[in-house]
Amino acid sequence: MTNSFKLLFIGFLISASINSFPAEGNPIKVRETSERIEIENEYVKLVIIKGPSNIQQNYFARVNDRWEEVAGAFIEPDKTDSRVIPLYERRPGVANRYRLMSNDGLQTARVDEKYDDSVRVVLNGVIDDNTIEEIITLHAGDNFFHIGIRADLKERRLEYLLSSFFFSLPGNPDFTFVPSLKRADDDVIGDRKFFAPAAIIEKNGYMMALVPDLNLINKNIIYAKGARPVNHPRMFAVPFDTNRISMPTALDLTLHPGVSPHPLISYGFVDYWAEQHVYWRHDNNNGDQIRQLSSNRLHYGFDLFIKGGANKTRGYEEISYFLWQKYGQRYFKMPRPQVMPFADYAKVCYPAAFSYEGYDVIKGPYGPKIRQRQNHPLLASWQQWDDHGIEMGGLRLSAPQWYQFIYNTSWWNNVSDAIGMYYWGKKTRDSSLIDKARRIINFTLSSPQQGGIFPALYDIYKKSWVASMWKPPLNNYNPDSTATYFNWKDGEYQTSSASTTAAFLLIYMKTCEDDPGILPFVRRYGDFLVKNLRSDGCVPAWFNKGLKPLPSLEWNAEGGLHMWVLSELYSVSRDQSYLAAAKKMAKFITDKILPREKWFDFETFYSCAVKPETFYDKWTGQYPANTMSVFWAMEGFASLYQVTKQPEYLKSAEAIADYSIFYQAVWAPHYIITAYPFGGFSSQNSDAEWLDQRSHLFADALVRIGLLSSRQDLLERGVAAARASLTLTNLPENIKNNIYRFPNYPLGLGPENIDHEGFPQMPLRSGPSWAEVGGLFGAASVLRQLGGAYVDFNHSLGIGVNGVSVTHYSLTGNVIRIHMQSLLAGLKFPYEKAFTISLNIKGLEKQNYTLLLNDDPGILLSSQELERLPVMIDPNGHIRIKGMKLKSGAKGN
Repeated sequence: MTNSFKLLFIGFLISASINSFPAEGNPIKVRETSERIEIENEYVKLVIIKGPSNIQQNYFARVNDRWEEVAGAFIEPDKTDSRVIPLYERRPGVANRYRLMSNDGLQTARVDEKYDDSVRVVLNGVIDDNTIEEIITLHAGDNFFHIGIRADLKERRLEYLLSSFFFSLPGNPDFTFVPSLKRADDDVIGDRKFFAPAAIIEKNGYMMALVPDLNLINKNIIYAKGARPVNHPRMFAVPFDTNRISMPTALDLTLHPGVSPHPLISYGFVDYWAEQHVYWRHDNNNGDQIRQLSSNRLHYGFDLFIKGGANKTRGYEEISYFLWQKYGQRYFKMPRPQVMPFADYAKVCYPAAFSYEGYDVIKGPYGPKIRQRQNHPLLASWQQWDDHGIEMGGLRLSAPQWYQFIYNTSWWNNVSDAIGMYYWGKKTRDSSLIDKARRIINFTLSSPQQGGIFPALYDIYKKSWVASMWKPPLNNYNPDSTATYFNWKDGEYQTSSASTTAAFLLIYMKTCEDDPGILPFVRRYGDFLVKNLRSDGCVPAWFNKGLKPLPSLEWNAEGGLHMWVLSELYSVSRDQSYLAAAKKMAKFITDKILPREKWFDFETFYSCAVKPETFYDKWTGQYPANTMSVFWAMEGFASLYQVTKQPEYLKSAEAIADYSIFYQAVWAPHYIITAYPFGGFSSQNSDAEWLDQRSHLFADALVRIGLLSSRQDLLERGVAAARASLTLTNLPENIKNNIYRFPNYPLGLGPENIDHEGFPQMPLRSGPSWAEVGGLFGAASVLRQLGGAYVDFNHSLGIGVNGVSVTHYSLTGNVIRIHMQSLLAGLKFPYEKAFTISLNIKGLEKQNYTLLLNDDPGILLSSQELERLPVMIDPNGHIRIKGMKLKSGAKGN
């Protein structure tokens, strides 16, 4: 099977399981009697039984030509045991009538519309004088039902309105996912964690997944007085209209709910407290979270996936693809958040970042506020010096407690910054950026290695190195403790910091220039990794000054990062010891991490969301998971695939990329007002920030894996992440276009995220890497791989990157037709200058082609010219080939 045919075939299979389309020869089947309704397509079936007092719904998946029950609509039993979780308790009192379970009131059902390719069933009922309507739609070719709920309340008061479904297979599942962890039985999963929300439960190849209808959340807003309370101080809050706080939606997944022997998933309107750091508690005391609503008409919906024969613990990959296709792709084609060509960001942000003097947090009349330091050039973020004739330099961190440090850590990394600086120095012909990049490499290579490992921080005042920001104990280690181990005076060696630096050094060598000091330096560290690789394929997270591994996080999910280093080392050295160790690390991740998504890294437990290493959420069946180790594994498996060409490694890279979507905003919720959040990432399943500045790292990894796997969705997600990584920049254009209206740092700079603690909030700035400088690395990464726009006819890929959207591309004979749209011209306040991008066209034979770009006449170009074609976009959005005249033989049709 050729590669292109294989890709078309895979695309067909994905479409067959996800997209709605008429199924030739497989029309929807409908059977209706006075007692029963059955609707089915080739994948799923719903059986509705009309009982004397309620409606029973059972959902089936086709497996080997037989129907297997997977889920059912939950109806509250008359009696429950004493272990029922509070959300589902029925207590005496008036408040009980404001706790509504939609399935309880349904009493009639009828087929409302029937066509060959779709069917709609309407169910109606009453709960305590509140009318409920449920509309279930099934299309041919889908393995999910769309379910919409409408309610007309007798009063404009509500505690909750929920739709609940049980998973038919009892006992502990093989895999579960919801966007957040619980730490108590009255927690829910608040919509503040709805980046790409889903509740997924899977066992023995059977899967049920509930995906909230995000369009309905934005379309049907109900305001509620007193909603979205916060159970901690509102520090650095963004001003908002308290009369326009929406009634939240929330998910719940409970494996042992007490009202059913089966796991239960619920979704609907329900308020919750935001509790630091960061959980979502619904107060089930008698009426304490009953809310007065702006309307008595409520409408919400969701897609309910039912599947048999799913790949064990990998059913979520289909949900990931669905979320991007239904929501992300539409937002991706909209103008925001990019407001100018990426090169313009570089011209504004780099000078601002280099000259920035830091800030102090001081007391204000309404709580703490930021005071910027000014007029002290010696405090500038960029520091440079000569050491025995070697030119060195680096960026320092921005937070006051760390301002003395130049950094090469797992989070913030100067070598990553240098890669971006070198790219933009070449692109904008700014030699000072290239000089700074080289100084950073010299500085990094001067760090003292001990047995190959090296420190992560340099104190510019003391002119001394600090191994890392943490000092876990060698003795008296307690995995049940919640100590942070922060110690940036006497920290211990951290392998993730060293490996991050080593990996970026190799990327610098590959994409920028080959400094002769890089390879020997990284090889010494690579030998350290090989030597300290445990028999199970894991490398401990910390080592003390005597190079003894520390017990804290001795078992971890950071191995993708080390695999990345060793695979890249193997690619340049062909040393088999590096490859063997990388393969061993890969096996550890695929066997021990991926099945339950146990992404344990230093940030999972030892940062702001501190928790014990033994933490396990027994209510949802989830472990803590952090996206740093997710990103590292994506890069690690991609590199290992490139040096081995073994398809299982690319398959793992794709699976991890698919999982990462649950931490990337595929939409822009109405209740995220601090900034436009689409495309940005969050950190973990026990934190709440949006637009965290790790987005720039995912931009590189997603585009890389997208090219290796020829997946349009991953390319789009990577470009969206790159654009989002520059959203939180103080720019007049961002303010005018309602992208980022609340800047609290000088022009060209920004914080590390927004809404960190679960409410509209502008948090602090930690460092340039976790802000605009990191964003410029992300933009450089995608431009280096794709150019300003990218079309590959061999693999059916077409994507706009730098302020444009590719809306059509085709190849007929030797005639190429491409239509592009200027996203910057589509802004409310458009970009007012002409700019040039590179259009990269791949997958062509070595011959001449006639290119028709938008409405321009055809131009005859060679395949070589088409690989890097300069294209001009003017302020009115007109797009044409730059500097090209019509060649003889060109055809205009």
